[in-house]
Parts: sequence; C-alpha cells; structure tokens
Amino acid sequence: MKRKTGNIIFVTVCMTIALLPFIGMSVAKTETTTENRVLSEWPQLVKDGSFNVNFLPEAGAYFEDHFAFRNQFVAADSLFMGKLFHQSSVDTVLVGTDNWLYYTDSLDDYLGENVVSERGAYNIANNLKIVQNKMTQEGIDFAFTIAPNKNSLYDENMPYYYQVKAGDVNNRQKVLPLLDQLSVRYIDLYQPFEEKQEILYLPQDSHWNEKGAVLAYNTILDGLGKIHDDLSNVQINRTKTTKGDLAVSLYSVAAEPEWDSQYEYDSQISYVTETDSWEDVWIQTESTGKSGSLLMFRDSFGNTLSPLIAEEYGRAAFSKDTVYHLDSRIAASQPDTVLFEIVERNLERFGQFARDDHSSGPPVMEAPYAGDVDIYSAAQAETKATAEAYLSDLRPDYLCITGKIDEDMLGADTNIYIEITAGDTSNVYEGYTVTDPGTGDDNGYLMYLNTARIPDKSFQIRVFTENKDQGVTMVLDQTIDVSNVMTEN
Repeated sequence: MKRKTGNIIFVTVCMTIALLPFIGMSVAKTETTTENRVLSEWPQLVKDGSFNVNFLPEAGAYFEDHFAFRNQFVAADSLFMGKLFHQSSVDTVLVGTDNWLYYTDSLDDYLGENVVSERGAYNIANNLKIVQNKMTQEGIDFAFTIAPNKNSLYDENMPYYYQVKAGDVNNRQKVLPLLDQLSVRYIDLYQPFEEKQEILYLPQDSHWNEKGAVLAYNTILDGLGKIHDDLSNVQINRTKTTKGDLAVSLYSVAAEPEWDSQYEYDSQISYVTETDSWEDVWIQTESTGKSGSLLMFRDSFGNTLSPLIAEEYGRAAFSKDTVYHLDSRIAASQPDTVLFEIVERNLERFGQFARDDHSSGPPVMEAPYAGDVDIYSAAQAETKATAEAYLSDLRPDYLCITGKIDEDMLGADTNIYIEITAGDTSNVYEGYTVTDPGTGDDNGYLMYLNTARIPDKSFQIRVFTENKDQGVTMVLDQTIDVSNVMTEN
C-alpha cells in the first residue's frame, strides 16, 4: 500500500513538473525574448480557405516559444553550461575564462581566417580613398577610424582551443598599409588602447567601457585637430548598472550588471531629432557654445562614444546606417567634417557589393570626378567586361551602374574609371572597386549617378582600368538604355 501511494505521489510530482510550463501559460506566458528573434505566433487552423496541414507543428513551435518561465529555463541552462563547462548555448557568443565573453563574429579576424585577398584589401582602401576625394571636392574634411575587436586587444581569456591560428595577418592588417599608401586620413585607436595597462573593455560585453570610450573620444578629436575638453578633471564614479550585451544574449534574464565608470559632467547638448536613445539610427544634436558641424557614421561602439563627441560640436549628426547614405545625410546635416567609425570585424563591408544584399557596400554617394587620368590616349582591349544600370533600392533617384572586368585586366591595385556621356555632357568618374560577397570575385566596379544627369534616358558608358605598369586601358564601350527603368520609377 505504501509503495502504491509512493508511486502515485512520484507520478503526480513528475506530471506536475511536466505540465507546469503549459499550465503556467495562463498567468505567465512568455511574450519577450533576449534571443534577438521574433517569437512564433499562434497558427491559423484554416489558411487560404483550406485546412492548415502544418497546424500541429506550428502550434508546437508556438508552445516552445511561449511556455511559462521559458526565459528563466533558458537562462538556467546557459548559466549551467557557461559557468561550469565554459560552453556557450548561443552561437554568437564565446565563453572564455574568468567570466569573459567574446563575440563569435570576431573569430575570423582573431584566427586570421577567411582573410580578404590582396585585391579585396585594395577594394576596401580604394573605396575609402574615393569617399575622401569626394569630400575634398565638396570642401568637407574626412577621417576614418576602426574600433578594435575585443580579442584583438584582450585575448588572454579566449578559449584555449582557439590558440592555434590559421594566419598571422587579418583584414585590418592588410588594409592599413594601403590606407597609408593612398593617403586616407586614418585615426589609429589600437596604439593608445595597447599602451594602457588598464583593461578598457567590459568582460561580458563586446564593447569598450566608459573609460575606453573617453580614450577613443580624445584620440579621435586629437586626430581631427578639434580643441576639446579631455575630461581629465571630471569626477569619475564607479557604478554597477551595466549589463553586457553578450551576457544578456547568453544568460538572458540571469545576466548580472558589471562594474563601469561614470563621468560626472553637465551635458550641453540638446537633441534636434526625436531621440529615444543612442541606439537610434539617426540623431542630430546641438551643443551650447561650441562650433563646427560633424556628420559621424558609427556602429554600436558609438553608443557611448557619440554623446561625448556631440558635446564638442555646435551641430552634430550621427548615423547608424549599415550601408552609409552619405549624400542624403550630408544634405540633411550640412557638415564641415565627416567621420567614419566601424568595428574591425565589419571592415570588409566597404569593399563588398551585391545587388540584393544591403548588409554591406560602399557609401551611397554620386561618384567623384576623376582627376588627371588620361583616358583619351588609352589603349583598347577586347574583353568580356560587363555593365548594367538600374535604380538603386537604397536611393531610387540614383542609378546604380555596376559590372565586372576580366580578372586578367586587374592587378592588386588597379583603379577603375567610368566615362558617362549623356546628352551633350561627358564626365569621367572614379568607380568603386568591389568584391561580390557571394562568389568572392574581386573584379567588380560600381558607381552611383543621379537620374537627373540622364536627360535622354540613355547614356554611353566607357570603362577604363589604370595599372601602374600598363597605363590606362579601355575595357568596355557600350550604350545603355534606361528608359524602362526610369519610367517605372
């Protein structure tokens, strides 16, 4: 009798535990997640006039996403695996030693894997040079900086199984000499960070801490020649209110805040735009008593950096575009200085382009006029070079003119120039040099042109390569009709 009673109690307890997540949905259904995805919705029994054959699997997916205390269960599992076995249950986070976390997307840079080719590195540097040339033509100062990957500076706590590297050179190290060769104004953040004995990144976050942001701020404004308050006389308080983005991603509701610094000063900035936080894609500010106008393209490292920089400019604008809408942002903010900041792991975006992929690509701007290149005495070559033109998805009043050039016509540092003849006007432009992220081909070119410059809705395009040892060669000459494309617009 006692054994039977014990069995009933055991079964009852097991059933209660098993049913608790389902029963609890009536009072504690999970409605949010820290996993950066959309939760499943309750499926329709009838879809498009017929029975939904996937109703049961979809209902199961709904339950998996919404059962009671889901976030707490996920957090408990992640804590168990991370703290005890140093294993991550999230594919975007690496669990290191001493409670350090790293961003998985930085692995290629850290290990020297999937590094861009020599031509791919030139594509990145050359496109930044082209942007700088365009800014010079418009009377705007330009500078570029790279926010270091966390494990580029602090790799002591990286998992031991990543100690063997595929190569000694990563994308940044391949691109930097080319930036110097092309005279791109680059502000180096690596040296000042490496010279500091103090750790300036958060152990459970992918970004620098507040002291790191101040170091980056001082380094950048020094590089821009901007007189500013270096905050050396500001009171600094230690706080424990910041939850690291990697900790939140991995440990969910169990993530704990970590120590950071808080600089105590009276902010002079006011917001021109309706701004909820520094996560916003477009922010414009004014700062009392300050001069100058800045347009800064930035990523999440700018969340702590941008407010500091905004204090020192009379007018400042900050864009978090993935692909930089350079012309339209300049029109909106009228800057005298443009600054690009990007994290190391995303550097190759400047050299990539694919028509249907807006996660990368050089800035959307009309191509600058070419300088002293002599296209009129250029040799001609029979090639398989291509050209097409279509309205840009990113800016529909711009034609995107793109194509590919035979690889044997391109060296590691070949420049591409594009002559556009429309109506009675002929101009020679610098063409972006781009890599196709899908195929890895490095032989593409790209330029943007305002449709207003094509009065007859057709134009002649001639494409030229410039190699140091071979001079200038014309590789393509054709007429492109864009009447159908422009009519659709």
